[in-house]
Formats: sequence, C-alpha cells, structure tokens
Amino acid sequence: MYPRNAANPERIAIGPVVQITDGAVQTAGVAVKVIPQGGSEASGAGTVAYSADGVVLYTPTQGETNHTSFLLVARKTGCIPATVTVVTSAAGIASIADAVWDEHYNQHTTAGTFGKLMDTLRKSNNVLEGTILASPTPTTTVFRLSGVDFPTGALEHSVLWMASGTSENQNSPILTTLNNGDGTVTVTLEEALVTAPVAGDTVLIDPTSHVHAIADIQAGLATATELAKVPKSGETRRYTQVASNTGNKTADVSIGAPL
Repeated sequence: MYPRNAANPERIAIGPVVQITDGAVQTAGVAVKVIPQGGSEASGAGTVAYSADGVVLYTPTQGETNHTSFLLVARKTGCIPATVTVVTSAAGIASIADAVWDEHYNQHTTAGTFGKLMDTLRKSNNVLEGTILASPTPTTTVFRLSGVDFPTGALEHSVLWMASGTSENQNSPILTTLNNGDGTVTVTLEEALVTAPVAGDTVLIDPTSHVHAIADIQAGLATATELAKVPKSGETRRYTQVASNTGNKTADVSIGAPL
C-alpha cells in the first residue's frame, strides 16, 4: 500500500510510453496526469524521471497522494500512454508516531479516556521549564529566565534544578523571584550552584514543592535570648499566682536538678 498524504511521497513506476509508429520507448517529453478518486484530473505537479530501461517514474506532491486512490497517466503525442492505479493506506508507523507525539494534549480531555488521564497526571506533575538569558551575566546564585513569566514572588521557595549545561542536575530552593515586566523573571537562589550556568542553559522548576528559607526556619526556632529566659538547674525564680480577687500569692522557687 502507498502511504497517504506523506510529507515526502515515494516515487511511482508508471511504465514505458511507446511510440505508435515504431515502438520506440520514450525517455523525454512525457507528461503525467493525475486522476484522484472523487476528484478532477489535472496535470501532475510532481517530478517526472526515467529509469535506464525507459520506465516513466513519477514522484507526486503530498497533496496528490491525499486520496484513497489515484490514477497516474503518462502520455505523449503519438504514443501509447502508460497508466497505474495507486491505492493508498494510512500513514506509515513512523508518521503515525510523529502525529501522536505532535498532537496538542489539551484537545484530549474527555472524561474516562486515556487522554483525560494523561491530562490529570500532567497537571499533578507540573514542572516549569525556563531558559537562562545572557544579560545580566548569570552567576551561581542570580540569573534571568525566559519562559516562566510569573508574578514577583510566585515561585519563591520552589525547587529549581539545572536541566542542561555544565551545571546539569545541580539544584537549590529559590529564595526570591522578580518579574521584570518583559516576560522574564530574575531568580535568586537560596544556595549557590557549584558552577555558574551560561546563557542558553535550561532549568526546571517544581512549583508544587515548598522549601522554607533557612532564615525563616531559624526565625521559628528559640533564640539565645529566649532560651536565657528558661529556668536552669540551681536557679531561684519568683512566681506570682494571679487570683481573680486581690489575693495574689508570690513564692520563690528553686530549680532542682533534672530527675
């Protein structure tokens, strides 16, 4: 079967065109007519060639093959024409695979289908891809990205990792992001990469992750000042019991050793 509507159609052997008077096989001046199934015949827009034996070869255009079948007629004045009927089939395996991979995923979201399942999995594993720009010069902690046009602060505390370049697979939480108003975002990392990226390197960002900044974690811990307020063994502290009337009571309490 001949592949239908292929981007690069293969040539077709029509046969020899023979001079009526002397039987000479023609190797020049032959024209090809295309008669598609369900369409009107027209002069071929493809390429005519000849084999060493004088067989007329025709390479059709993609559009000429986009029919369930088509007839090719090789003809020349004063000659017996040669014909061939070509029956097409669906595109080859490679073309089908290419078409599947290039299909828009947002067109297949019907409930209960694998398209909808893949759409759900895609949304639940959302990863953003950005490209590092040349200006300003990228450093191990600060660089400007295209492809991730999100508001200032929207991606803070998400995990970023390098997807290409000499820094590939190095990662860090994002400390701050600044939308530059031109479709780009300036990123400042919490922890420096081992090597500085360069323009053209790509990054991946997981917006569903959240890693608290080190400063935020420290701020939530007990500081030295606060720890000093905690009674220690051997100390004496005075405590006052506040009553609902004027009968407040005060007592000195000595802190003993831990049991």
